[in-house]
Amino acid sequence: MVALLALVGAISGAGKKSTTPTDRQASSSGSVTTQTTEPTTTQSVESADTADTSTDDNGSAAVSLVASKSFCVFTGIDDAFTGNGHVVFFLTFHNSGNADGSTTVVPVRHYTDGAMNESGMDMFTVDVPAGRTVKVHTDQMIYKAHEHEIEACGLLLDGNDEVGITSTHL
Repeated sequence: MVALLALVGAISGAGKKSTTPTDRQASSSGSVTTQTTEPTTTQSVESADTADTSTDDNGSAAVSLVASKSFCVFTGIDDAFTGNGHVVFFLTFHNSGNADGSTTVVPVRHYTDGAMNESGMDMFTVDVPAGRTVKVHTDQMIYKAHEHEIEACGLLLDGNDEVGITSTHL
């Protein structure tokens, strides 16, 4: 299963590492119920089909999610012993401003039984250099697939309204 998620990351380009000095690390808090650690970021040039812009204190950074290039991938039950599944978020952000900026991200999972997970324990920050696009991905987060399946994924950006992203079952 881990190999399959790595393959999806490789296909999306989110797993590539660049050696340029503008690479940034997104920081994550981790959680008792998830296995989120520091997501990897990679610089690239993407189109700016964006949603939910945030601005830093001096008003010159404009960091936004490129929703058309962001998605989550979930497994269903992939551990027969526990009945758990895993979900990974692959996200693209663009900064159209002239100063470095950042955005705070909370991954959101909606389940088939109506439950929702938008825990602050999963929150992380993404730093985006001025005029650049970065791709980040979370590590695998565990969910109880034997109790409910993921129906949709979204993001809370800087505490604003949820932005939906594409979700794909492996």
